[in-house]
Amino acid sequence: MDATEQLRDLLQSYFNLRSAVLRRLADSTLTDASIQDSLKLSYEVLRRRRRDALAWQPNEICELAALFDLSTQKACQLKTMGQQIEQLPNSYRIKLLKASLLNTHKLSLRSMDWCNWKQVELERIAAGLERIPRPMQVA
Repeated sequence: MDATEQLRDLLQSYFNLRSAVLRRLADSTLTDASIQDSLKLSYEVLRRRRRDALAWQPNEICELAALFDLSTQKACQLKTMGQQIEQLPNSYRIKLLKASLLNTHKLSLRSMDWCNWKQVELERIAAGLERIPRPMQVA
């Protein structure tokens, strides 16, 4: 499996986990207080997250998944995604960053703190991975 396939697989796993967590959260009998305690969120932040599903951060999704006993092994490897993108061939990485509306500074910030990945950025990266032809493998 090449690097682009690994990135696609990682993003798809995260998107699937995120969907499952948000469904479970909507159907859950957990109180806001217990969620606040588990995630260390203020009441205002939790209300904002509930109103806008895009506002959930990846680390919060992974913590909720653990709370709901969902497997987080693959999906929570977003921690390494910035480094994986940085290791792509230079020309492909530049095209992917342009397609994702990211720059190298943002990528390095996300690499240092994976919690800051925005859902829209992840979706753009996934779309870019689908649109941009794969780099040729050197034997």
